[in-house]
Amino acid sequence: MVLDFLAIRDFAVIADASVEFSPGFNVLTGETGAGKSMIVSALELLRGERAQSHFVRSGAASAVVEAQFHLENPPPGLLAKLEEHGLQLDDDSLILERVIAAGGKGRQRIGGRLTTNGALSDVVPLIIEISSQHDSQRLLSAGFALQVLDDFGGLGPLLEELTLRLGELDGLAARREELETLSRTRDQLRETLGFTIGELVEAELAPGEHDRLVARRKRISSLREIIETARFAEETLSLGEDAVLDRLHAVIARLSKVTEAEPRFGLAVQMLEEARIGISEAGVFLRLAEEDEDGGESLEWIEERLFRISRLLRKYHCGDEEEL
Repeated sequence: MVLDFLAIRDFAVIADASVEFSPGFNVLTGETGAGKSMIVSALELLRGERAQSHFVRSGAASAVVEAQFHLENPPPGLLAKLEEHGLQLDDDSLILERVIAAGGKGRQRIGGRLTTNGALSDVVPLIIEISSQHDSQRLLSAGFALQVLDDFGGLGPLLEELTLRLGELDGLAARREELETLSRTRDQLRETLGFTIGELVEAELAPGEHDRLVARRKRISSLREIIETARFAEETLSLGEDAVLDRLHAVIARLSKVTEAEPRFGLAVQMLEEARIGISEAGVFLRLAEEDEDGGESLEWIEERLFRISRLLRKYHCGDEEEL
């Protein structure tokens, strides 16, 4: 892998510079302020480092950094990374370009194709490695030592395969966690449904029970007045002295005696007889009111039952017992 060519335009103090590198070891020298560090900064931009507008040379519209690499033996993982981003080598050659606009926007290319800064950060560090005076501290890193060992042993393809399999394993682990979550949710739902069914079965609700109990509660609350009224009515109509039925019976008897002389009274007698029968039947319903004083349901029991039904209706968002 060789860096063949580097071109820099309008970047910091560099107006226009290009370097064609020779095979092997190359050294750049110069006085302080000549721009050596700017060349390193330019390479860092190609590695995907964050761009700053002050990198653009004063008066210029944009700064441009270009590099061409010859990759006869690509480093491990490079081809896979290029393919991952939809890129490829062109005759073992790869051209990188980074443009920084003075307004803050810019663009980047790999192999002549527009791409994202994330792609630069993902691909180019496999090609360009920048070392400083403190980089020897990396030797203390177990991860770096392992990378060096893998590279020395030519284990790149095996490492890629391992990374792929680990990714598949992570996917399977995530799927397993998802299925376990679904299983727990299903068990919780089954438990909830079981409790709900048990609660409704235990309640033994009947269609229309709530309305019937409300009417029953109203009747029991007014039971004393109902019984007194029924007794008064029955006493007035049939049981008391000078009761309506007795007087009506006397009226019918007297009218019946003169119907022969006054036939028109016959219709009146018929109507009064129907009234007498109606009053007698009404007395039956008045007596039923006294016989059904509590119906076997206490007011306390009715209140508790209504509370339970209302709670279930609210809890399960239903309108009536039949919907429950």
